[in-house]
Amino acid sequence: ANTAGAFAVLETDSSYVMTAIASRILEDDLLWKFKPHELVTTAWAFASLDVFNEQLMASIAVRVEDGDYLATFKPQELSNLAWAFAHLGAGSEEVMATFAKRLLADGFLDTFSPREVTATALAYARAGHWDEELLSEVVRLTAQEGFLAQLNVKNMISLAWALSCFGIATEELMLDIAAQMLRPGVLQKL
Repeated sequence: ANTAGAFAVLETDSSYVMTAIASRILEDDLLWKFKPHELVTTAWAFASLDVFNEQLMASIAVRVEDGDYLATFKPQELSNLAWAFAHLGAGSEEVMATFAKRLLADGFLDTFSPREVTATALAYARAGHWDEELLSEVVRLTAQEGFLAQLNVKNMISLAWALSCFGIATEELMLDIAAQMLRPGVLQKL
């Protein structure tokens, strides 16, 4: 996991190394030994480098559907994992439904930071997966006082795009985003 993450951080053209890493993970059944952050780092690294390994992603999907493993994920871990699946085009309806079930359980989504909520909405938009209950919760959270003020410009644009993809970007939300972006100094950060 750390080796894959290092290659991703360095943005190294290393598809052959990533293929070898995937082979090692799969041959030794390491996914079943990985802690959530190790599994997420692996998926994130492959997605960041645009290296799609179908067998690895399918195995990760099986792993996260096993028992209560997904219940041990922290908000950032789950939002990053959803992003990795969506980015690689591996965000099948089944795996995104599994993530949605966890996101909606026990108020878990309420523990997410505004950036994590935005990343999650973006992942679902990229995957083209509509989960009405999840998206209703995202809209509820974005309407909370101070939510948008905690996002940077890139996150605000991503949130607007994601909600627009599902046709749920209300005029009020879009005006709130515009107001946030027009605050002094905000657009200069683009």
